[in-house]
Amino acid sequence: MSLETFDVIWLTGQPGAGKTTLGEAIKNEIGQNTILIDGDDIRLLFDNQDYSIEGRRKNIEFVQKLIEFSIKNNHIPIVCLVSPFLDLREQTKTKFKTLEIYVHCQDIRGREHFHVDYYEKPQKNYLEIDTSGKTVEQSFKQILNRINHDEFSSQGR
Repeated sequence: MSLETFDVIWLTGQPGAGKTTLGEAIKNEIGQNTILIDGDDIRLLFDNQDYSIEGRRKNIEFVQKLIEFSIKNNHIPIVCLVSPFLDLREQTKTKFKTLEIYVHCQDIRGREHFHVDYYEKPQKNYLEIDTSGKTVEQSFKQILNRINHDEFSSQGR
């Protein structure tokens, strides 16, 4: 199995965990026909600075439309978004072959004020990457190794 076998690659987790940095590494690995959908960029484009539960849900729903648009135009969307709601991430998995990567670390690198207390961790069919004390290259290699060995975390499979 390889990165290119997925319709969507979705990196989720708390702010500052390394989602965008890993997303860029994935984009560089795949190369052409990818689009990086970053949460900070989407907030600027969508003009949504609402960090409430409702504001975050609207932001993710907008991203889901971008995912669909990207796939229709033969691009693999690489989503780098806190996306705290399990139901919305699972909704995407029902529509598209999705690689969900849960990225976390002990040190959230200065983004503490964006921490989401109500974040819902993935429950099934996801990769978990702890970026604590690792370089981008080490974390990226861990992703590739787990995909190649079909090592997805699953509770209740």
